[in-house]
Formats: sequence, C-alpha cells, structure tokens
Amino acid sequence: MKKTVLSSVFIVFLICAVSAQQATVVYTEGSVYVKDHKGASWDPDIGSQLVSNDTVLTGYNGFTELDTGSSTITIHSNSVFKFMQAGKGGEKQTVFSCMLGSVYLKVQKITGQGPRITSGSMAAGVRGTEFHVYSGVDGSSLIHVTKGVVEVESEGRKVSLNADEAVEIKLGRPPGEKVNMLGRPVDYSKWNEEKFDEFMKDPIGTLVRLEKRMNEYIQLFYDLLNHYINNLERLKKERTYLSELYEKEGEEASKEYYDKIIFPLEMQTKNQFLNLRYYFLSSLSLRRYILGRLYMIMKSQYILDLKNNIYIGFINKYKKIIILFEDKFFDDILKNNNLIVKEDI
Repeated sequence: MKKTVLSSVFIVFLICAVSAQQATVVYTEGSVYVKDHKGASWDPDIGSQLVSNDTVLTGYNGFTELDTGSSTITIHSNSVFKFMQAGKGGEKQTVFSCMLGSVYLKVQKITGQGPRITSGSMAAGVRGTEFHVYSGVDGSSLIHVTKGVVEVESEGRKVSLNADEAVEIKLGRPPGEKVNMLGRPVDYSKWNEEKFDEFMKDPIGTLVRLEKRMNEYIQLFYDLLNHYINNLERLKKERTYLSELYEKEGEEASKEYYDKIIFPLEMQTKNQFLNLRYYFLSSLSLRRYILGRLYMIMKSQYILDLKNNIYIGFINKYKKIIILFEDKFFDDILKNNNLIVKEDI
C-alpha cells in the first residue's frame, strides 16, 4: 500500500475534535454506557446528551432510546452503536453505525443529504423510513424495512428495499436476494447464532474479508490525506492574500474574493476532514468490535486445543492484520506528532 509521508503539518487529530450535539437519551434501562469522543466512559441518564463520535454500548439486559430531533433510535441489548459525520456533496451527512447487535431507526424528518446507516458489511441511504439493522458477530448485516425506502450498498452493488422487505449482506460480499418479511419478525438471537456457526466453519476466510474491508478504509484515508494537506496549505496562502487585498482594495473587494475563492475551499477542506475522520473511525470500529470479538471467540473455543491447525492459522492471520493496523496505520496517525488535523478550518 502506498503511504503518505506524514511530515509537513502539525495537528491535533481526529477523535478529539469539537462535535455538534447529535442526540438526547429519552429512555434507558439495564446495562448501558457511553464511550465518548474524548475516550471517557460513563452511564447515561434520561436527558444525557450525545454528540458525534460517541459510542453507545448495551449489555445483555441493556436497552436505550435516543432522539436526534429528526430520528428516533432504539438500541437493543448486546449492541454497539456510534454517531459519526461524513462529508457528501459539500454538506455534512449524519452517519449512524451499528457494528454489533440490533437497532431500530425511525426517521421522521430528512434534511440535506439525509442520514446514512453503516455496519461492518454495508452502507445504506435513508429516504423517510422505519427500519431495523441487525449486525452479526461475523460482520454480516440484515436490513429489514418496515416503512419507506432504504438503498443498501455493498461491494459495488445496490439494492433498494421497500416496506416489508429485507436483505442480508455478508462481510465482503454484495447484498443477497431480497426477502419478503410481511408477518415475519426477525429473531436476532437465532440469526446471530447462524452467523456464529458460519464463522466457525471458515474463520480464516472471515478474517480475509475483514482485512479487505479494513484495507479499503485505510486506502481511502491515505488517498484523501494529500488532498487535505494541500488544501490546508492553500488556505493559509489564500488567507494571507485576503489580508493584503483588504489593505489594498478595501472590504468590498476582500469580501468578494472570500465568497468566490476562500469559502468554497473552506467547505471542501471541512468535508475532507470529516471523511478522513470517518474512514479512520470506521476502520477502528472494525478492529475493536468485530476483529477483537472474533479473536476472543476463537480463544474460548480452542482454549484446550491451542495447537489446532485452524486455530494457529486464525491467530497468524489475526497478527498480520494487527500489525497492519496498529504498527502502521494507527501508529502513523496517533503516535506521529508531525501530523495534526484540525476541524476549525
């Protein structure tokens, strides 16, 4: 993989950037906690505020409901749910990520680009709808629409779902065939057990597909990084010129130049920042909530048979992925003090 030399810009990076308010906790019971964008963990109460890059985790008896003002989000037990933002078409786009468990979303009002829902295996565009997202232990997803329309995309293939339709998306594969779900509620526990069984039949194959998805996020990050750094340098020069223009030709000329040249460049750079952060956090979620969980499953399944060839093959592949992510990509970002990415562009 071609990597960018991280040498020219001093930054405070992605996770700790200032975030806008996203959601209010309107109900909670059982084991629910938040890992916020600053790295702190805390138990939410009714009325607690969540913002971009906060993660909600529920235990075996946990349940919580969130209100964003335009959407209601119900997070069931044993789930991992994150708020994020991305840039699309010159605007900010809200991204809801369900990496594990089951979530029900009711979108009451769509503004701008409309929200996007993602998981380990797919991305979906929402157009005025109510739907369930189920994410399995092996990274697979099942989308079940109860009202409205959801367009699901994976591996370059799109499937449009209407009310009472569902589709399963396996990690690293395009969406399967649509299924009519009228009068057929999904039993998440049973479905997730099937995903567990499928993983145990081919654990190394699952890791190969997971590595491919992580590589895609990492490559997208590096592809965008040079453009972002160049824009930061250009903005610095343009703002210097703007000050000179103000001194020479006055407020009207400088305002016209700002509106035509600098403001569009600022918007483009902000969107680049949002997407850099989105790619990073998406790869981190795959590492933490899917790869890490699969590792623990294999350790528990083979605890009395650590010399088993399947287990040894899995561990060897796992270590290669960890080296890719932690010793290269993650190290580039969080341990190299000569790269800082600011949101206050």
